[in-house]
Amino acid sequence: MAGESVPLNYLPILLFIGIAIAFGAVSLLAGWFVRPSRPYRAKLTPYESGSPLFSDARIQFPMRYYIIAMLFVIFDIEIIFMIPWAVRFQSLGLLGL
Repeated sequence: MAGESVPLNYLPILLFIGIAIAFGAVSLLAGWFVRPSRPYRAKLTPYESGSPLFSDARIQFPMRYYIIAMLFVIFDIEIIFMIPWAVRFQSLGLLGL
């Protein structure tokens, strides 16, 4: 360990990432070459649980839903950063405040 450099220690991880990317790419390309491609009108329509389609699937959401979603994400991330502080609160004492 003393004679090795730090980048050499990451070689197995980089090798694993490379193999994973190669496997994913080969799988996608094999599926693209093997599958039949015969699109027709019924195949291109949205599927709605076997029922006939009665309206367009794309609707506009009111802006307040996006604001609520953004607030949820912000407070969710804030809680993620507060969990380690809450776990170590008693041992930190006044320094933790």
